[in-house]
Amino acid sequence: MKPGSLIFNIIFYLFLLLLLQDPIYAEDLSFLGHAFIEYKLTGKNEGSEELYIKNNKIRSITRLNTSVHTSTIVIDLLYMIEGSDIILVDFNQREGSRIKNSFDKSVSEMTDEEKRIFKREILTGLPRQSEFEDLGRETILGKDCLILKAQLKEITMKIWIWNDLVLKSEMTGSITFSKVATQIDTSSPISKDLFQVPLDIKIKEKMTNNP
Repeated sequence: MKPGSLIFNIIFYLFLLLLLQDPIYAEDLSFLGHAFIEYKLTGKNEGSEELYIKNNKIRSITRLNTSVHTSTIVIDLLYMIEGSDIILVDFNQREGSRIKNSFDKSVSEMTDEEKRIFKREILTGLPRQSEFEDLGRETILGKDCLILKAQLKEITMKIWIWNDLVLKSEMTGSITFSKVATQIDTSSPISKDLFQVPLDIKIKEKMTNNP
């Protein structure tokens, strides 16, 4: 596996679990809420991540310092929930893909419990089939976080969540990695320009997912 592919899997493991195993969607444009979170990343590769959440879109910009590369690696991804699809845009590769959902209903058609599960899936990346162990609570940046533990194949995942936002995560096992929020802002304006797809990036046709 190329170093770049390994780094991608480390940082976006949670999101890819959602997109490749059980992608789902929302029509309510305010469903995901509004937040900016900055993280410090530690483990084999150290760096930082900026996460922007606005309405039905998520922009993640990660900067990594690795022993393999002499310069900082930037991973820049945009996730958009649009109708019955999830669209993933890779600004570095200059390409996008539209992935057909397997939930088979919009947010307006979901029950309150389904909405709760769906929102947590989108913001944490953990599939709804995961079995969680409640490890109690801890305060991060003044936020009272719920600590959850899940086993994902050879990886043990622990996440600290507040209002379904991940403020800390740890992975141990075949991959060792952690990130912790150093700043969170849920009130300041976020520029819509962050979520614009350049005209030269083409979105691939829909792909179906096997359950």
